[in-house]
Amino acid sequence: MKTLHTLPMVLLVVFLCGCPATTRGPSNLRPGEMAHAASGILFPEHVLGFARGQIRAYDSSGRDVSVGYDLVDPQNPVVITVYVYPAPKLTSIGSPADVVETVRRKLTDNHFQGVKAEIMRSHPQASLLSERQTAMQFQGQSLYGRSARFKSRERFAHRTQPVISHAEVFAFGKWLIKFRITHPTESEDEAKHSIDEFKTAFCEANERAPNQSIQATK
Repeated sequence: MKTLHTLPMVLLVVFLCGCPATTRGPSNLRPGEMAHAASGILFPEHVLGFARGQIRAYDSSGRDVSVGYDLVDPQNPVVITVYVYPAPKLTSIGSPADVVETVRRKLTDNHFQGVKAEIMRSHPQASLLSERQTAMQFQGQSLYGRSARFKSRERFAHRTQPVISHAEVFAFGKWLIKFRITHPTESEDEAKHSIDEFKTAFCEANERAPNQSIQATK
């Protein structure tokens, strides 16, 4: 598993702009929907103004995946990639729930430090703007998470420009949900609104998360 998703071995790749994916599994999925089989996390084809794009599996079992979304708005381009992959293993034999949660949060914190470090290695020109603890309401749970913002100058939306990049990691039982988000610095206010709406709609879509495999055309 490529937990930090650097130099991934991409086993399944599909560009869904004009290239349909095939799905299999339960009949309660609407056309175009697909999900992470082991966790049941749903990836809708469209999330408000965002269109689903590239899908990648980083292992042969499909437990470590990412799904890209692009905001179709030339005045406010935003790219969001949602990763779902196994969380660091937590062994609990009769431990109280609060102890288990404390350990889970510590493991998430440690993993997030690695995520930040990998971003800085991959983008040496980037600088950390802020970092905080956060939460996300997902499938009836309040997920513990960590969030960081970076600034850099990158090739984005067909030109080199100042950009803001976000990394957010949330603990979801045996899984981690990671959001990697990039948008131009000049449209930060508009982008924040679009990002908040995306996450709200993504979580709402997952209220009925089915168990459905990602299976892309090759």
